[in-house]
Amino acid sequence: MLDGCAAARSPVEEREAAFWDRVAGLIPEDELRVEELNGEPDPTLRLELLAPLSGRRVLDAGCGVGRWASRLALGGAEVWAIDISPESCASARRAAAINEVTDRVHVHEASAYELPFADGMFDAVHGENIVHHLDAGRFGAEVARVLIPGGKAVFSENSSRNKLLMFARDHICGRFGIAKWSSDDEYPLSDDRLNEFGAAFSNVEVHYPEFLFAGLLNAKVFKYQNRHANTVLSGFDRWVARRAPWARAYSYRQMIVCTR
Repeated sequence: MLDGCAAARSPVEEREAAFWDRVAGLIPEDELRVEELNGEPDPTLRLELLAPLSGRRVLDAGCGVGRWASRLALGGAEVWAIDISPESCASARRAAAINEVTDRVHVHEASAYELPFADGMFDAVHGENIVHHLDAGRFGAEVARVLIPGGKAVFSENSSRNKLLMFARDHICGRFGIAKWSSDDEYPLSDDRLNEFGAAFSNVEVHYPEFLFAGLLNAKVFKYQNRHANTVLSGFDRWVARRAPWARAYSYRQMIVCTR
């Protein structure tokens, strides 16, 4: 495992690395500090699914600027973090230093298709918003390879299941002053690609810890700056999650849990 030695990258990986290099450069250092979750449903469930962390080897795949790598290390795990973006890796190292876990966070610039680790090295794998960037089947096989038998992979991902949200993504975001957060080579995860990702595992479960729908309007249009919008739109999402649990499957967020 040679830190900083990246294999040859495909054109898509080159574009993704350049895009996320720019994003990482916009993150101020004070946002690299890990804060309390305060009951947030998605990250809270992730930690519950990955528990126990103490003394375990965990891979953070597509670590970005490293907040989750530090969070997992603060929970007691020995963390190896990989990303295709050199600037993201540099930020992940800074995050580890800020959160005082440099002894338990090992950052590597690497392709998700060629993880520089031995078979069965990890007790668990974590990822946030990475599967939908990749050839899902190829990446799933690589994740399964580095997991121990019975090991668990937990990924927080977006979803293309809600056609109204996908229409807005395709035709509104990036126009009319509405922010576009995605790179040109990614698209929210479809059921078909989810099945491809899960093919390498003995068991796959999908959870919907929250209903995220109107909250995206809040983020894109109001940027959480309008107190009335915060109350109404987040309240709508919580009401739907309580009153119509079936609707959670059409949330923009999903949690994928795979067991080797």
